[in-house]
Amino acid sequence: MNGNVKLAKFEKDMAAFSEKQHHETQNYIHYLKACGWTFEDAVEWLRVKREKAKIEKAEAEIYKKICEECTSVMYLQPVNNSPQTQTGDSADTFVWICPNKNCMHTIFIQDTLEQIKTRGK
Repeated sequence: MNGNVKLAKFEKDMAAFSEKQHHETQNYIHYLKACGWTFEDAVEWLRVKREKAKIEKAEAEIYKKICEECTSVMYLQPVNNSPQTQTGDSADTFVWICPNKNCMHTIFIQDTLEQIKTRGK
């Protein structure tokens, strides 16, 4: 394959990527090499990061609950762990908060994270 045909095929095959993306990729690959890493190292790092994010997302689902008042997703927040989060009941450890501004339903609880995880919502 001569040079012009090869370049034309490359441009056609890589049309999904902008010239800027090609330039950034070139810089990335050069920097990997300069630091002593391989492209395979980068692929493995990305795989591990994605797997960790998937696990964290699954864990985050444990700490969500549906509001009994409006069916919004409530979020769990710690309380009594700083001067700004004091509730007046030192036994409270967490609060379920509904983010719906028309609802704002809250449920204070005294469970640990492990108890919340074990018991479910």
